[in-house]
Amino acid sequence: MSAFVAPLARYLEDHGYEVTLAASDEPLIGPATFPQLNAEGFRTHVVPFTNRVRPDRDLRSAWQVYRLVRRGGFDIVHTFTAKAGFLGRVAARAAGAPLVIHTAFSFPHLDAPERAWLYRPMERLATRLSDHLFCISELGYRQAQSLGAAPRAGVSNPGIGLNLARFERLIPRDQARTSLGLPADTALVGTAARLVGHKRVDLFLETCRRIADVRQDVRFVVVGGGPDAGSLRDLRSRLQLDDRVRFIERLDAEAIVAYFRALDLFLLPTRREGFGMVFAEAMSQETPAIGPRLAPVDEIIVDGQTGLLVDDDRAESYAAAALSLLADPVRRAEFGAAARRRVRERFDERRSFARIEETYRRLLGARA
Repeated sequence: MSAFVAPLARYLEDHGYEVTLAASDEPLIGPATFPQLNAEGFRTHVVPFTNRVRPDRDLRSAWQVYRLVRRGGFDIVHTFTAKAGFLGRVAARAAGAPLVIHTAFSFPHLDAPERAWLYRPMERLATRLSDHLFCISELGYRQAQSLGAAPRAGVSNPGIGLNLARFERLIPRDQARTSLGLPADTALVGTAARLVGHKRVDLFLETCRRIADVRQDVRFVVVGGGPDAGSLRDLRSRLQLDDRVRFIERLDAEAIVAYFRALDLFLLPTRREGFGMVFAEAMSQETPAIGPRLAPVDEIIVDGQTGLLVDDDRAESYAAAALSLLADPVRRAEFGAAARRRVRERFDERRSFARIEETYRRLLGARA
């Protein structure tokens, strides 16, 4: 969330808004990001809750949000993510917030039948309590429409984007590799993700094994940390890839840009995404991306033009896609150039933030 909420907060501050941030101690925008935001002058609050359903803790969390909204005198309360979005909207409406707005990255909790019976009525209630609902992908927009409940001022899709200034400069690939200590004389296939089950980094490693069986000159990199780090390193050993796959737990903002530039291919066989901006980050550096034919990833990668979409979750299919591009440097370069153009044309965060701020002004004006 820090990749979206913190830049939006800065944009709003620059356009005359006073922004207060509140977050759980679990999501990525929480305390780890707050010291920097505090140094920039933002007011921040930690509201402890987990992403699991815990009625006792959830009631206390909702009470804390209620008190914060009552004391804060906010004109707008804007919530993000499923759990915080539900608690925050219920508490903010109860506290008398003039405008309650929610951004839904997507609604994966509505897709599983064993959970939808509970979550769909909750999401419908929260939507009815909202003045406006932002959806950042066509998938989220369709899911919102399927809820059978409309927010008071409708649903819109302002999109999402990158801070293009961060990704503007293109350095030579060998220079990017040298800066990260990566080999300059081999093909390089990499991924970047939080190491949790639904990102399918295990499938990435199985794909690496199949590529390695065909191409001795290819090396692989995994960037990211998470609860599955240990088991994934064990899988690397079982697949006999210890000398072919390098794990990097964390890179700073400048180094991650160099990393995406260093790669010949970016590959992430994720099972679900809120939007999948990591694909766009890689594409911004003229690196073709390979991912699943899955909404909303298919809104970023144009199959056969900026990368390849894979129709199933078999390592053989991902390996075939990667090998086809590794064997064709001319096509790979064409894909990379088209990928960078698409990011610059479609995924500028300033455009998304401007649409959100315009909606704020319209709704505030309507109330006035």
